[in-house]
Amino acid sequence: MESTKEDPARGTPDRPTYSLPSDQDSRRPASSSSVENVLASSSIRVPTTERLSTTANTVDTKQAGSTSAERQTQNTDQGQQPKSPSSSSNESKVSLTEDIQLLGEDPFSSEQSKALFDAIDELRICGAGQDLDLPQLVIVGQQSAGKSSLLQSLTDIPFTVGGGLCTRFATRIISRRTEPGTSPMIHVSIEAGDIDPFGYQENKERTGNFTRALPSMTSKVFEETVKQASSYMGILPGSGPNKKNFSSQVLKIELSGPSRSHFGILDVPGVFNAPIDGITAQEMAGVTKMVTSYMKKSQNIIICVAPANGDLSNQAILNLIKSEHIENSRVVGVFTKIDKLEEHEARGIVYTVRENKGIALQNGWFVVQNRGPNPTSRLEREQAEKTTLNKPPWIDIPEQQRGTAKLKVFLANILCTRIREAFPEMHRTIAKSLAKEKEYLASLGDDRSDPAQRREYLLILVGRYQELARCALKSPEELAFDEMKLRGMAHHAAESFAEEMRLNGNSFEFLEIADGTSGVDATPIFSRTSLTAPNSDKKADLYKEIRIQIRTNQGLELPGMSNPAVLKPLFRKQTSKWQKLGQDHLESIVKMSENVAMKILAEVCKHLKAPAITRNDLEDVISSFKVHAEKQAIERLRTFCQDITTFPLQTSNTLFLEKVTKAQHARFRGALERYRKTNPADNFLLKLMASPEPGILKTIPQVFGSWAIVDLNNINDLFDQMHPRGVQNTEDEIHDLLKAYYEIALEDFLSHIQHRIVEPFFQDKHGPILGLSPNYIYNLSEERIEMLGGEEKSVIDLRKDTIDKIKRLEDAMRIADQTWRRTKELEA
Repeated sequence: MESTKEDPARGTPDRPTYSLPSDQDSRRPASSSSVENVLASSSIRVPTTERLSTTANTVDTKQAGSTSAERQTQNTDQGQQPKSPSSSSNESKVSLTEDIQLLGEDPFSSEQSKALFDAIDELRICGAGQDLDLPQLVIVGQQSAGKSSLLQSLTDIPFTVGGGLCTRFATRIISRRTEPGTSPMIHVSIEAGDIDPFGYQENKERTGNFTRALPSMTSKVFEETVKQASSYMGILPGSGPNKKNFSSQVLKIELSGPSRSHFGILDVPGVFNAPIDGITAQEMAGVTKMVTSYMKKSQNIIICVAPANGDLSNQAILNLIKSEHIENSRVVGVFTKIDKLEEHEARGIVYTVRENKGIALQNGWFVVQNRGPNPTSRLEREQAEKTTLNKPPWIDIPEQQRGTAKLKVFLANILCTRIREAFPEMHRTIAKSLAKEKEYLASLGDDRSDPAQRREYLLILVGRYQELARCALKSPEELAFDEMKLRGMAHHAAESFAEEMRLNGNSFEFLEIADGTSGVDATPIFSRTSLTAPNSDKKADLYKEIRIQIRTNQGLELPGMSNPAVLKPLFRKQTSKWQKLGQDHLESIVKMSENVAMKILAEVCKHLKAPAITRNDLEDVISSFKVHAEKQAIERLRTFCQDITTFPLQTSNTLFLEKVTKAQHARFRGALERYRKTNPADNFLLKLMASPEPGILKTIPQVFGSWAIVDLNNINDLFDQMHPRGVQNTEDEIHDLLKAYYEIALEDFLSHIQHRIVEPFFQDKHGPILGLSPNYIYNLSEERIEMLGGEEKSVIDLRKDTIDKIKRLEDAMRIADQTWRRTKELEA
């Protein structure tokens, strides 16, 4: 390495110093040995014959002059004779049909490297650049940095300098060497860009319609081609409505011929330092976004073009590289317009390049001379550049960093190395991405573009719904979510309803006869387990109501006779709460069923990726089924309750007589207990003893404690206990009959609700649980099928994008597989 000491004779460079981010120390361009080491360590073996030297071939002056004369003879434009190089009209005569060798040292000279180069281009053609990070050279810079002039020097394409036409969109140049004897060809086309930073939503499908095959490309032909491409892309320069200054699409120029080299480069529009008339802020930001997106791709090599006669600290592209943290190892710096410098300015550039100071780049800086004002041949431009760079102070820059030819050798080497290193991982990425996209496409479901597909989709959906709905009723253990297990929830609801009916279904509280009391203060049997304490007056209210009904419904019966007609109004009043409680229970069952149906539908729609509109409409269908089925269930309940209260009180249940007999036994036993308390057995026993002393009873076995001894002399006492007054006997009898019949009727009511109302509601083929069925789908009109079975536009767009991406990746996989096999064959 040369000394970094400052040379006083050359002056002190007056330029700002800052470094770009780097994962390695800054260094100059790799020597030939380092290039060989990099290539040798790449994933695909580099043939020995391909290992390169970075030393440029010396251009033979005589040969160059001779060749120039021969090419001027060949230089024609539509049959016209060539003019002198100094003529202004010569611009239209510079043609790409010249038999020239663009690259003296070609790292793509081996068949293996050519195969990889062509594979990258094919991947880009098939659109894989949208999904993969494909290695390429990207030339960036701000407006008027000299990019177009540099591109002409690198590619021999007569880019328009200062016209601004090429900077409206990205331009990709691909050069290939063909077999000896083949004709040179120039092919121009338009391809989709990797991103659309301007939001134009350009139609990518139209890109394949623009194609040109050109025998040559003069300045005029190139300018006309650019104008046609601009028109095709819809570019309308200027400001105001319907104006469009840029395009995200890419103009692709392919050069091929036996004397060409494998080389590729992408030119993107220059970034702006300041607003320009006719260019909107959105478009300026779009250009920056486009440039940044290409710079951020980790496989891209960034050629950063900076005019040597400008203030480097104000170069927007350098600031952008720094602010976006672009890896230093991917940046190659190029100073243009070196012929525009004063001597002291030139020495500052020489210092920056030679010492890699000021703006340090791992790959270093190159210096090139822009072409002159009058178009000349390539060899003449190279000779002029060589003459300038062989003079002080430029001669102090290492030779491998001086001139377009050396720059192109370096770029070709670094591109070749990058392709070789990236291709194996790229192959694996394609396979992973393809599998992932196919899985995602499957998750979107099948296409439903015609009525038959939509109907089939709905049948699949409701079929799955029916499976889960029937499981909710018959096999809840097979369901994954407890919220779907309707049968268990309904069972618990039925138990709660039965308990509520037994505790609070009666309007009046029955007496508990088993305690031996017939007074209205008897403790009700139900109150012991009641969730809410019953009104203590309910027992009195029942006997009060019995007396009212006896008086109100008194007929021809004699005093003391029971009137069976009072049972019916008493039963009607006692059961007056049944319909309300039953309806509350049914409403809870209906709500529960609707929730289960909605949960099942939601799960099915989620699994089948049903659009929101389909789910919402089917939810409305379930709700309509619910409303209809609920009305039917409530009507069944109302009819049943009406029948209960209007039909004669009849029962064939043997429990009725058992309950009445049991109540009679309880009342008889109660009377005996009361009689025994007023006429204890002790009194009778003492009368039988010789000594009527009470203490003597302790000397005999105590077996008389439960005796009730009836003395005919006291028979009236027993009768009074059993029949304290005639009307009470009637009241007790009516109470006991009513109680027995009510208890039997209550169980019948609960059973009827469960088996004749709730279960039919569950099994209703037009109800909320089972109403959504294939039969429902079969009966729908085509219009309704289209509405229910259609897809959301977002899903349609996602499927289309995914299918397009899969096609790109499948094409990419095919290309990668073929290339991999080809390179293996070449290695063997």
